[in-house]
Formats: sequence, C-alpha cells, structure tokens
Amino acid sequence: MTTNIQLLRSSVSQKRPQPSSLLEGQPAININVSEPGLFFKATDGSLFKVGPVAITSSGNAPNAAAAGPSGNVAGETWLDGRSSFANAVLKVYNGTQWVSANGFQVDNSTGNFQLSKLLTVTTLIANGTGSSAYIRLPNAPNATEPALPTSAGALYFNTTTNSFRGYDGTTWADISGGNIQGNLSVTGNGQINGTLTVDGNVVLGNDSTIDTLTINAAASLLGNVGIGTSSSNTLTVNSSTTFASPTRHINQTTARFHAGTVAGSNYVALRAPSSIAANVTWTLPNADGVAGSFLQTNGSGSLTWATSQGAISEFGQTVTSNYTVTVGFNALSVGVVTVNPGVTVTVPLGSRWAVV
Repeated sequence: MTTNIQLLRSSVSQKRPQPSSLLEGQPAININVSEPGLFFKATDGSLFKVGPVAITSSGNAPNAAAAGPSGNVAGETWLDGRSSFANAVLKVYNGTQWVSANGFQVDNSTGNFQLSKLLTVTTLIANGTGSSAYIRLPNAPNATEPALPTSAGALYFNTTTNSFRGYDGTTWADISGGNIQGNLSVTGNGQINGTLTVDGNVVLGNDSTIDTLTINAAASLLGNVGIGTSSSNTLTVNSSTTFASPTRHINQTTARFHAGTVAGSNYVALRAPSSIAANVTWTLPNADGVAGSFLQTNGSGSLTWATSQGAISEFGQTVTSNYTVTVGFNALSVGVVTVNPGVTVTVPLGSRWAVV
C-alpha cells in the first residue's frame, strides 16, 4: 500500500511559516507559483529558505508583501530582472541586505554597476551610443601624480594641466601631444599643452565658423598650416614653434604681434597690399643698425640699414648692382659715378637720370 505524505504547506502568496510552529527537522512548503519555496527551522530558532531562487521583474524583493513572517533569511537568493537593468542580476541576502552575487555594487534606480577592486579583462569594448558613448579615465591633480600606481600602460587625466598622462614603465608622460605622422584637421577649438610634432598638413576650421588652435608648448610643423576660411580663425602660439614651410596670409589677413599681457590686448600688424604684380621676398639685415638708421633696398630684395643726415643725403660713388629707376620718377647722382662691369642701370621711358 502506498502512503502519500504531505508537508506543512500554504498556497498563499509570499506566506512563510513561523519558525516557532516548526518541529526540528520539519520542512514547510509554499506552493504558490509567484514565490514557491521550501523552509526549515535552524537550531537557533531562525527560519531558512532552501529554494528555489525567486525571479521577479517588478523590482520588489521576495517577501515584500509578507503574509506570514516578514523579511528575508540569510542565504536566500533572488534574480532581480527589473527593467532598469541591462541584464537580470543575481542577489543574495546576507542577513542584513541584498547584495550582488558577482561582486559588483548595483544602483537599483539606474542599473549602473560599480566595482571598487581590480578588474582584469583580455578585451574591453565600449559600444555605447549618444550620452553613453564615452570612457571616463581616473582623474587627479598634478600634485597627486607621484602617489599614483606605477604600472606600465596606466592612464589618467591630469586636472591641473587638463591633459592625459600615461606611465611608460619608468615615468609619467604627457600623451595629449605626441607625433602625428599624417594630416591634422581641427574643425573646432583645439588646445595643445604638450609638444606637438606634425609631419603632415594642419587644417584649422575648414568652414565659415570661428575656430582657434592654441599651442602652449614647443611645436614643430613640418607641413602646411591652413587657417580655414573665416577671417576670425586664429593660431595662437605661446611657446617656441618651428615652421618648416613658409607661412601664408591670404586675402590681406594680418600678421599680428601682441603687447605683453600686462599691457592689455593691443597689437601691431603687417598686411599685404590689395594687389601685387609679382612675388617679392625681402631679406632682412643680419645685424641691427645704428640709431636713426632706416631700411634700404638694393632693388633685388636685399635690405640694409642706411643713415640719413637730415637735409644732407650721401650716396655711394659706385653702382655695384643692377638698378632700375622707378617708372614716373627721375634720379639724381653726384659725380664722379662708377658703374661696375656687368652692372646695368635702367632708365624707363619718360624718366631721367642726371649725373652732376
């Protein structure tokens, strides 16, 4: 004859037995499908749940609306599948609170995970979109750097210099700059606090908006530098900079030289004329002139210092290089004047050269 044995049981949702009503070794069971469970009483009189794992998606913990003893028991497990989590989180009740079973701290309102220990991964892929599409590095002021962990490949953001720093196995180094072997295109505002070496071209703001590039350390630009199409685009260099190619100012844009910072924001500037018949390059003297001297051209682009004595002007007696009298002007020399062999003095039609 078969004898059916029934345990102490309840079909009321979330009802748990009172431990005082259980004999030693006597199990009790809740058969309600919402939170089924098997329970027994421990030697200290406390209630324990054997299983199964409670699975919910509402965010409410097991036994949240107790019909019997309230609360949860140590070791009880719960698969929390609320919608704010990217994936369901397995939690364990430690006798005081529910904690994540995988070591992460979980923000129940946002679903964000936090781990305050070392995490080693082979590959880390960040594929967020919109406001979630970023990786945030640790940050610290400059004074904290000596105390940071010194493992090769470590990275952090320096809040004093606003630059990224990396440890190369020996020392912390600025990685915000570096060598750029191709072209550098800056379509917004850029600021470089470390050394910048560019072997390609630099294009600053290739649009009609106002863009600025500020270099606060040594820079070596080995290609062309384009300063966009807006007349207000600026390249500001606050340290030594090497340009391996000529700098160009198009559309009569100015080359500005600002006063010292304590003297305000005024500047002096040079600009080209509105039209130029041919390319001209002026070579500056290799030394300073005496007080009161002025720059004088030889007609071939070479500038030298010359002096004026007020109402009396002195000119050399020998013409040593080719000279052309300006169209529409007359020239006067005081003899004796010698024209060196191979040197030509050209007097345009309608002009005169008088030697007295």
